[in-house]
Amino acid sequence: MKKALLLFAILFGISFLGFAQENFSIRAGYKTSIGSFRGSIHFMNGINLGLNRDFNLLENIRFRPGVYYYFQWRVDDKIGSDLVEAYKSSYPDFDVKSTSRYRYCNNFLEIPLMLAFQKNGFDFEIGPYFSFLLASRTSFAGNKVDLGYDYKKFDIGVKIGFGYKFFDKYYLGIGYEHGIKDKSKHNYGSLDKTYTDNVSVNLGYRF
Repeated sequence: MKKALLLFAILFGISFLGFAQENFSIRAGYKTSIGSFRGSIHFMNGINLGLNRDFNLLENIRFRPGVYYYFQWRVDDKIGSDLVEAYKSSYPDFDVKSTSRYRYCNNFLEIPLMLAFQKNGFDFEIGPYFSFLLASRTSFAGNKVDLGYDYKKFDIGVKIGFGYKFFDKYYLGIGYEHGIKDKSKHNYGSLDKTYTDNVSVNLGYRF
């Protein structure tokens, strides 16, 4: 089922590009994750690059589907001497030191289906998004750790954005995404569920 959904997303992106000859825009920006993970706030850096197509519904209302690639990473602080023994018990084959760090790298394909309201250069959009985890890389103490970052492959949520169009072609905006599906592979209890919470700043160009 998940592979079928991913295939659908890829085919959607290809057909989307093929027919997007007008009302077509490209956006790129910085995205930071502020979601909770195992009961604590978990910040991650990210860069997203995407394509949108506007379909006119009413004078100031557009249907705006898109397809985005999202690259996410994080390098944790040094674990410190107090946690060395605890990490050694979890990873007995690793050369764990007080200077050891976790490194994460995730790759996503995201499909937002937005309803956009435009007036006087201002742009407000809201709608659902569907996200697919393409690949996840994790390493600790110089070794690869096959944790899949504890994420499920599929995510769904609500996305909102607010921006301004200037010089007729350029766009500057901010966005927020909130997932409605627990992404954690494991059951850590109701207080430790993991949901997407992303804030982004984007620049765009309309062709």
